[in-house]
Amino acid sequence: MGHSNAKYRTQDYWQNMPAHAEWFIDACGHAGGDVTYTSGSGFHANSDDDDNGVDSTHSDINGTGRGGIRHYSDHTRIYWGIRRHGNTATDLESQNAADFYSAMRSTGTLFRWRDDPDQTVYRVLDSIGHRNAANYQHESNSYPGSKKRRQMVQRIVVDATNLPMDPVNWDPMSACRHDGHGDATIIDIVTPDVTFGMDSS
Repeated sequence: MGHSNAKYRTQDYWQNMPAHAEWFIDACGHAGGDVTYTSGSGFHANSDDDDNGVDSTHSDINGTGRGGIRHYSDHTRIYWGIRRHGNTATDLESQNAADFYSAMRSTGTLFRWRDDPDQTVYRVLDSIGHRNAANYQHESNSYPGSKKRRQMVQRIVVDATNLPMDPVNWDPMSACRHDGHGDATIIDIVTPDVTFGMDSS
């Protein structure tokens, strides 16, 4: 990505990002000070001293990690982004994107990655922040579509164990392209089976 102050290089990236109406695991910096709406906290830092807002605690192939997932002792924090502002289907230009936003901001939502061979189910503990940010600085105060980004941050655990994600078993970042293009892994919202047997005695 480069730092957000590399204005034209960063602007070109976001303008040419094809999967612009889909949520992605967000490890990208934003234009400093250019946040039009915010609620909550827990977002990435944003300065040249913080690897452009990318957290260093998520394991990757080099063992250091610079991804949009952060593991704590009792939960995992996931950072999400979409190249839009707002939270409705109209704002996001996608009903699926709006449904995903609503589900992931709801305590107790169960989900899993379709590419996970173990089909591990995760549970949303809470949504700790959401905001409108800018992908790059712009010559004017206008907001072309490529400049917009909605971000949200969730705390999750493995539903069966109440423990954080274990990226050693399977890492969702391994199923994602890291260039903003499509063909990423699909997330399925899981509905609990509440069917009970009938007592025929």
